[in-house]
Amino acid sequence: MSKDPIPTLNSNVLQGVADVLGATDGGLTGSEIAHVLAQVRVPDVSPSMTKRKRLFNALATRQNLDKVGNCVVAFICEAMDPVRYRDHPAAFARLQGELNEVLVHAGLRIDDAGRVARLKSGKATTLDEAAARTQP
Repeated sequence: MSKDPIPTLNSNVLQGVADVLGATDGGLTGSEIAHVLAQVRVPDVSPSMTKRKRLFNALATRQNLDKVGNCVVAFICEAMDPVRYRDHPAAFARLQGELNEVLVHAGLRIDDAGRVARLKSGKATTLDEAAARTQP
């Protein structure tokens, strides 16, 4: 995705991203979250909270400060770098699918290279529309 400004993601989409990437089973570990936040220069504003809340708070705080969603996209791209999943390709595919179920509501998707891309069809506005767009 280009460096163009990404509109801020609404809190429900942002929470969905945090829920997927901070999931207890299959999400990033606490140390991975800290590492990726540092990589994309997003302050870890609440490191003692649960992974989901910690990730949401860090990304929401930065997004609100920047007034764009670029920090969220940068975090997702870093977290979804395929090299991280070289020994666990099924984990990459699962996270990609779960993130796409959320990101479709922002008009975005994760491609097979782990990059965030804009959907040509725009945002999904219903659950049926979202399901249809995220089917392989």
